[in-house]
Amino acid sequence: MAISISKKEVKSGIFKTVYTVIAEGINEFTGQRVQRKKRGIESRPKAELIYKQLWHQCRYERPDIPSIENWQKLVEFYREKLEQNRRTPENLDGMSPATIENKNGCLKHLVDWDAKKLDMITPLFVKAEIDARLKDGRISESRAYDIQKEVKCIFVFAYEAGLLKVNPMAHLKNRRRPKRKKTALNHSEVEKLLSEAHREDHPFFLIWLLTVTLGLRRSELAGLKWSDLDFNTRLGHLCRQKKPKEGIVNKLKSGNDRIVPIPIFVMPFLSLYKLKAQSEFVIEIKNLDWEKGRQAQVLREFCKKIGIREIRHHQLRSTYITLMLNDGVSLGVTMESVGHARIATTNDYYVSSGAELMGATDKLQIKVPPTKNAEILPLVRVAK
Repeated sequence: MAISISKKEVKSGIFKTVYTVIAEGINEFTGQRVQRKKRGIESRPKAELIYKQLWHQCRYERPDIPSIENWQKLVEFYREKLEQNRRTPENLDGMSPATIENKNGCLKHLVDWDAKKLDMITPLFVKAEIDARLKDGRISESRAYDIQKEVKCIFVFAYEAGLLKVNPMAHLKNRRRPKRKKTALNHSEVEKLLSEAHREDHPFFLIWLLTVTLGLRRSELAGLKWSDLDFNTRLGHLCRQKKPKEGIVNKLKSGNDRIVPIPIFVMPFLSLYKLKAQSEFVIEIKNLDWEKGRQAQVLREFCKKIGIREIRHHQLRSTYITLMLNDGVSLGVTMESVGHARIATTNDYYVSSGAELMGATDKLQIKVPPTKNAEILPLVRVAK
């Protein structure tokens, strides 16, 4: 790393330390040695970051590729390509409408960049801009993570599409996503939820039962057919989902089919509902709250009514994962059952539940004074 230090006189007799960066490398497109230099850098960390950017330019800058003018033009082209890659029945590998909507939602926070020249959008600029929005409360920490990740996606796309000679965000690290406790019901709360829903013959009883005992996503449950369930082996084969804005999609979120085990205590309910079934789908509820995605509101209201923690529908899936791990099912089996792509995602639920910490301090060799047994005194009414 070629970083040199020098003194720059800013006023008479007053000198400031500045850094000069020189980077060089063999360009993979031309095979020629390229050198880049930048002077007047004010700090060592900034100089090290700029060195990485210049080195990347030397190695990967594409010759004779016309660049686009500003951020707005880049975003317009990016959005056009997103729409072209929208998932359809003919393009199952395309991007889901929900993902495209989330990406567009991130970009709406950056409309004030529209006139900004692309060479002014550096990693330091991006970080400072997002930090400012976070500080004044315009976005949450989770949204800040998503926005920075989307900025990186745009520049990767622009480089791979030949719109940019170099990707200036190549060395920009993702922000740390804040980890919060996963909200999940405990065993007694699940028992109360299901028993009360069954007693009232609630229209969502089967939905809640299958979500909390199979760990299915809403879209997976909506797309589940009776033919997907093997009543002999007590296994379910998931191969499709039903999305509110798309209908049936013959592909799961992960892209792979999945096998889920069915608990033996769930089988009598499935047998009963199958006898009454009027369609090939397991869930055939004719209810606007389900069709229009208001299942979270319905569940919260019912939880409040019966006096347990108010949770959203997706948190029944979190409950399934947490209880599976707390009841001794291995990480690997749980991961396969819920369809996580990475075991670290599943492990987050285990850590969040605190199961690995239970009893961890019982072996502490600390002596404390003995406690006295509390004395229970009878209440005596004093005569006036």
